[in-house]
Amino acid sequence: KKSAPNPLSVYDDYSFSGQPPTPFILLARRILTVTANSASCERLFSTFRSTLTKLRNRLGTGTLQALAELKMHIRDQQIQKGTKEHLK
Repeated sequence: KKSAPNPLSVYDDYSFSGQPPTPFILLARRILTVTANSASCERLFSTFRSTLTKLRNRLGTGTLQALAELKMHIRDQQIQKGTKEHLK
């Protein structure tokens, strides 16, 4: 069975046994453990698109941000409760 190599193991080879990892190794571990995906950004743009319509084109950035945060918070609560109602 093929498995993907672990990039963090490369940095383990550069550390000395019995010594704490160097700042470079700690930084590399932090960077390599971040999952790269754009789902949350796409979800946020979708929320902005549904909020900022032709009829609401004069909303200020603060109001738009507050509405988007409220909508996302309500969506998260609905997911936790298991309801399937959608805000449109």
